[in-house]
Amino acid sequence: MSERSNDAVGAASAWRARAFPAPGSPAARPRVAERAQPRVAERAQPRGAEDARPRVAQARPQARERGRSLRGARRQSVATYWRSEPGTDGPGPTSDEAASGGLDWLLADPDYGPASTGHGTPSPANYDENVRTDDQAVSASQSPVARLHPARAHWPGAGGRWLVWVGRAVVWALLLLIGYRGVLAIVDGQQSPAATAAQSASHRSTFPESLAQAYALEFGEVYLSFSPATAAARGQELATFLPPGTDQQMGWNGAGTQHLLSEQVASVTITNSHTAVVTLLARLGSGRIVALGVPIYAAQGAMVVSGMPALLPGPAKAVPPQTGSAPDVAVQAALQSQLPAFFEAYASGDWATLARFLWPGEHARGLDGLVTFGGIDSVYVPAGGARRQISVTVTWNLPSTSVAQSAAVAAAPASLQMTYEMTVVRQGSTWDVQSIGASTQAHGPP
Repeated sequence: MSERSNDAVGAASAWRARAFPAPGSPAARPRVAERAQPRVAERAQPRGAEDARPRVAQARPQARERGRSLRGARRQSVATYWRSEPGTDGPGPTSDEAASGGLDWLLADPDYGPASTGHGTPSPANYDENVRTDDQAVSASQSPVARLHPARAHWPGAGGRWLVWVGRAVVWALLLLIGYRGVLAIVDGQQSPAATAAQSASHRSTFPESLAQAYALEFGEVYLSFSPATAAARGQELATFLPPGTDQQMGWNGAGTQHLLSEQVASVTITNSHTAVVTLLARLGSGRIVALGVPIYAAQGAMVVSGMPALLPGPAKAVPPQTGSAPDVAVQAALQSQLPAFFEAYASGDWATLARFLWPGEHARGLDGLVTFGGIDSVYVPAGGARRQISVTVTWNLPSTSVAQSAAVAAAPASLQMTYEMTVVRQGSTWDVQSIGASTQAHGPP
């Protein structure tokens, strides 16, 4: 081999020794440690002592695979260097020297095995040994260490499970509230509306309500009328309604006078199967209307006024709303000329005349001469279609039955104004009466 070839081979050997130190050599250990340092640091993060050994065992096959990849890349770089174009910079041989087998001689290294394939490729027989050498190059201080302290447990509500815990808390709160209200209802003796209604119906079916109403009316007639001249008789009558030993005058001091004009039963409040309060609506001689609550006790068909009655205010006077709309003047004028004949027949009870004003199929009974027609005071017709609801105020003349004080008084009959509500239906050019009755308008049209 020529001197130039020897120089090139020597330079190539020196470059290969520096770039690719043999595994296990002192020059290779720092490089292996440098490559392993990031992986060791990554796997050396504190973890549980129970999983340190499995992770080390899992990292070793990965390190071997990476070593194989690096060695393949190294062989590819050497082959590329020796197959570069002749004459370029660097220690590459000439074409003649490359053809003489310089590449096979370079790769025939004892650490990698002889080029048995004839193409300068190291034998795979030494791969596992090289990998073991790389693994041994890692110092013991760089191996993963066990975690000294246990890992902090994550909150079990992560990942959306906190909604489950919130829902459970709400459900438990509702259950506790329902249980508390149920216990409170039992302690206070409260009952549901259905149970209360059933119990009231049961009491009403066993309490003699009709008899209690009649009994309270008889008591009220005696109790609401008093006079010093009739005090003794009043006490004897009241004693028949009262328990033995009760004051017969029921708190009256014996002075003053009062007379009852009329009374009616307003309501009955049944508390249980034996007791109730009957409320009477009475009109006194002074013209006032009052209510009187009478407590009644009933047992086995017998009754008694079990306590002192209570004087209550009568119903207040209400003011009806004015809901009328603008009248239909044309229809109102037509009915004012048509209705007088109808009301004359209605007062006398003339059926033949009434039939001419009634809607086909309708029947109306007159007053049969009880009054005589005096006149129509007002007619209110709301706007609408062929069917209208109207109100008519009529003056009736009533016959007098008292003895006249003078001839002038005797000649003037009594008269009253009354308002009727009527339903009229258009029939051609006239209006037929379909119904007649009392009006909700207390004082004629609005």
